[in-house]
Amino acid sequence: MMSYVLGAVLITGTAGYAAFRVRRWLDRQAFLLASARFLSGHRKDSRPGRARRAAGRAGRVLPPVALVAGWRAGGQVRAWVVGKAPALSAPANPLPASQLDRLGGSTINVPADVTLGQLAEMRAATSLPIDLYVEAPSAMGGVVRGQEAADLVAVAAPMYVKFGLRNSRLLYPSGLHLVEEAAAIAREKVHRARVALEWMGRSGLDLVQSRPGAPGLGVPEP
Repeated sequence: MMSYVLGAVLITGTAGYAAFRVRRWLDRQAFLLASARFLSGHRKDSRPGRARRAAGRAGRVLPPVALVAGWRAGGQVRAWVVGKAPALSAPANPLPASQLDRLGGSTINVPADVTLGQLAEMRAATSLPIDLYVEAPSAMGGVVRGQEAADLVAVAAPMYVKFGLRNSRLLYPSGLHLVEEAAAIAREKVHRARVALEWMGRSGLDLVQSRPGAPGLGVPEP
């Protein structure tokens, strides 16, 4: 993983409907997580209806990234757990970026077609790593800008440079029937990353790539 950035794309048309469905799913997960937290601390409560209503209010008021941050701070989840602001939230200016920081996000996904000026403004508003798709999946706009990776990193570091794969098949949920295609897509993503690294190496800019196991990657620990 690189200490660069990547993100999501401005949503239109059917992708906008997909974004709505994802948001509804996240809202549901927030409710379930809040419910679990509430009920774990009130196991003797004989009024489950009241417990569910209170948990539901918590899920609506606090987005999932804030819930996870609170649990991490309170020791209810491991310290290595990362709360990523989702790519489809696509903050494109300093205000939502700073809000996600305040809520406890670990990284911020920004739109794949964000400009260098917008990146500079968001970097001034938060010190969190920025995630940016330099190649976005077709369902997220299909933006391809790996050749700009060096300039993007120079403006926005620390940044995670992410690679979707335009014109590839959506694989989720995957399974044994898609093993060969999934492997081919993974190999091509690695190839795209290798090409982007070559472009960055030729840029003449003093860019530093994080090493395997770097802090903040959310790699599970025993």
